[in-house]
Amino acid sequence: MKIITSYILKQIIAGFLILTLSLLSIVWLSQSLRFINMTIGKGLPFSIFIKITILLIPKFLIVLSPISLFAVILFVYNRMSADRELIVLKSSSFSNFELAKAPIITSFFLTLVGFVLSLKIIPETHMAFRDLQWQIRNDVSHLIVQEGAFNSIDNNTTVYVEEIDSKNNLKNIIINIKSKDKNATVLAKNGALVYSNGVPKIIMQEGSRQELDNKTKIFSVLHFDSYTMDFDSILETEKKRNMKYEELYVKDLKQMLENKNISKQEVLKIKSEINDRLSKPLYNFAFGLLGCVGMLLGHFNRRGSVLKTCFMISIMVVIQSLSLSIENLSSRNDNFIFFMYTLPCFVIISCFYLLINDYPLRPFLNFYCLIKNFFIKSNKS
Repeated sequence: MKIITSYILKQIIAGFLILTLSLLSIVWLSQSLRFINMTIGKGLPFSIFIKITILLIPKFLIVLSPISLFAVILFVYNRMSADRELIVLKSSSFSNFELAKAPIITSFFLTLVGFVLSLKIIPETHMAFRDLQWQIRNDVSHLIVQEGAFNSIDNNTTVYVEEIDSKNNLKNIIINIKSKDKNATVLAKNGALVYSNGVPKIIMQEGSRQELDNKTKIFSVLHFDSYTMDFDSILETEKKRNMKYEELYVKDLKQMLENKNISKQEVLKIKSEINDRLSKPLYNFAFGLLGCVGMLLGHFNRRGSVLKTCFMISIMVVIQSLSLSIENLSSRNDNFIFFMYTLPCFVIISCFYLLINDYPLRPFLNFYCLIKNFFIKSNKS
């Protein structure tokens, strides 16, 4: 590796890491706010909140990495152009392709990382995220052990425990149960929290069950020495949750396509999911090369390259918008799946061609110079 390639590569990697971590932090903070009530608001430890939000990072990373790479490449070459380093290198017989080797290496590596994220890590983390989210919403064991608080197990059941010791022994228990037919309140002086096959139960001693029949308006009281309440029978939750396409590997999605009983709309969604995972990492390569083309081609301008930078950012935004539109359309019509690969591949091939031979770009560069000179004369006048 030449010294200049290593020099540019170090700047791109450092800038990419700083910018990506910054963007991830912003997105992580904005997304984590909606999980505060689900975790900390229900009395769960802060570690659960950290875990459930960290599991979302790979999903954000695959979207942010092409944009971060594009922005860093523009910044690095803009700085080199302002410091006249590009002028010196080009006058020293360095071609555009040689100057673009560092971004090409970085883009290729990030594309490989993108495929690992898309095909393996994101399905695993998304599955772990939904498992943890399902457990938080449906497991009541974390709710009924909060002392000194009225804990809503579901819409019909409320539990209050005055004191809990280290051995899960309970003191002064109140449980209120509402239903269409009857309302009941269970009072007990002592009790214990136990688990049977992972199901939380409260065993109460020395108490009473007061019940009001809503139809007959008959009030009854039952005194007991021992009473057991199984919270698994109270919560009418599913034992197994439904899997989403984002949690499945590509091989699992392909096996689902072999099922002849699924609807046509489901087939389109599965095909769109598979091809989106295979095409999305290519934008690391496409945006990396796009940044090189924007800054290495064309003539040097002492006044800076603000217009050129804005023009390339506009192109990137258009490509990103087209990518999102094609992704949405492919879930409705499988004819658009072809364009999921065509768009990034077209950008990659075009950028390689322009880096190797920039003569076809001369008419566009001349047109750009005419527009630039027009704006400069207008500002002077």
